[in-house]
Amino acid sequence: MTNQKGFIDLIITKLREEESLDRYLFVLPNIRSAQALYRAIGQINKSSGFAPETITIDQLFSNIAGLRYADPSHQLLTLFSVYKEVVGYKDPFHKFSAMGSALLSDFNEIDQGLIHSEGLFRSLKQMGEMDVQFAEEKRSDLIKNHLKRIELIEKVYPVFKQRLLHTRQGYQGLVYQKAAEKVSQYLDKTVKPHVF
Repeated sequence: MTNQKGFIDLIITKLREEESLDRYLFVLPNIRSAQALYRAIGQINKSSGFAPETITIDQLFSNIAGLRYADPSHQLLTLFSVYKEVVGYKDPFHKFSAMGSALLSDFNEIDQGLIHSEGLFRSLKQMGEMDVQFAEEKRSDLIKNHLKRIELIEKVYPVFKQRLLHTRQGYQGLVYQKAAEKVSQYLDKTVKPHVF
């Protein structure tokens, strides 16, 4: 804790030498870090004054992307709705929820990693097709079923993303992906220097 406080003190002192701290936007990993920053500023200033603006990294990405973070249960229900429409899924929600949660996690990783989804799904299908050619007969049916699931997920993924984007919402990976696409526009409009 003392190392972090020392680091924060050092940054605040250096920035105060240049300008007033309220000229900066501090981007922090979480709310707790913002509280530590405000405490350190209070101890250094020894008097009242204006505190700098602070936001979390997730809030920054949300601002850049122009999207709100969708509640996890809303994401799952939206995915269930899309899955039923696209795939013709007939089972009740409780049977879908475990698979849906896994899909949400996969979609999040795809978008957060800025992965080209069409290429990813094409590669997964090609690997599965190669596995079918060299698999024992017993495993061949399992692999074919896996290939069918990949094809279904490939159809669901873009529809699900568009459904969320239509409501100006996203999961973390989607928000990050859209922020990466719009960061140049954001930088063109930004006046305050950002301190990370």
